[in-house]
Amino acid sequence: MRLRYDGIYYLEIIDIKLYDAGDVKVVAENPEGTAEHMVKIEITQKEDFRSILRRVPEPKAHDTEHGRVSFEVVKVDRPADAQTKEVVKLRKTERVIHEKSTEETDELKSKFKRRTEEGYYEAITAVELKSRRKDESYEDMLRKRKEELLHHQKLLSEAKKKKDLEEGKLTIPTIKPEKVQLSPSMEAPTILERIASQTVSQTEEVRFRVRVVGKPEPECQWFKNGILLEKTDRIYWFWPDDHVCELVVRDVTAEDSASIMVKAMNIAGEISSQAFLLVQVITFVQQLEDVEAKEKDTMVTFECETSEPFVKVKWLKNNAEIFSGDKYRMHSDRKVHFLSVLIINMKDDAEYSCAVIEDDHIRTTARLNVEGWQFFVLYYITFTD
Repeated sequence: MRLRYDGIYYLEIIDIKLYDAGDVKVVAENPEGTAEHMVKIEITQKEDFRSILRRVPEPKAHDTEHGRVSFEVVKVDRPADAQTKEVVKLRKTERVIHEKSTEETDELKSKFKRRTEEGYYEAITAVELKSRRKDESYEDMLRKRKEELLHHQKLLSEAKKKKDLEEGKLTIPTIKPEKVQLSPSMEAPTILERIASQTVSQTEEVRFRVRVVGKPEPECQWFKNGILLEKTDRIYWFWPDDHVCELVVRDVTAEDSASIMVKAMNIAGEISSQAFLLVQVITFVQQLEDVEAKEKDTMVTFECETSEPFVKVKWLKNNAEIFSGDKYRMHSDRKVHFLSVLIINMKDDAEYSCAVIEDDHIRTTARLNVEGWQFFVLYYITFTD
């Protein structure tokens, strides 16, 4: 196997054997990137006389009677004068392999194999190996030079510090850390009541409550998505009872949905508890539509749909809340909400709205237009004296 280049790279396999079959992969690389291609070599075995003999058809058996063996009797005439047989002993032959003369040098003839990351083996010549060794030795030289420069710089800095100390220009204060002595009466914080995850709607107020004990009394820190919270007018925490710390978030928005964590700590240790806050953004994905009806109609129905299921809504007529009874029927099916107006009359001509109870500003409105009865004069009544 050898690699040749004359403007195009060639991989030549000389005196191919059966074990040379398999996948051959070539990889080309430059500073812009790499490209690879794979081909498969299949080798068929050369036929010899044994494979030809295997294909010779077997002689057909003659039709014989069942239970009998067919055979032929052949008469052999023995020659009168039997000649003596001559035995010739053959010497064992040796295979002579003649090497083909090539113009390559001994250095190029030598081959090495290197296993790639994909599991294939690629052949490299001694020249390539030598260039790679040169690159590796150059990298080693640069690394050693860098280490020498760093060591020299470190020595210079130490010498300069020593000189400044001798001249009295530099004084380094030695600070000894205070040793914390734990007494048997101290206890690490223990959480008796953990904070619980909550799901709320927008503009609501949410509270997270934790009960923690310890000696000395622990302090609490609150985190949102791992970031320490700071007290503001909208977000704050306080201690309403003994050993109870409560976080309050007013007028929650969609941005407040996050992971909430509380960390209780004292000089003896620390402990934490985590929960999630989910703020639902409720909208009407299907708005109410105007409805036409005639006076004395049996029923008219309004229909709307919210983005979240099981949302509590209320119905209004001209911004005045109405309730289910003999005149109105209200019901909800997961996200869909219905209002039915019974026995239509002219007083039902108005605007009807469906609003979310938690946030009255989230609503949809439509109008019911009632067409009244038309009266025609059939005849006039006259009065006579």
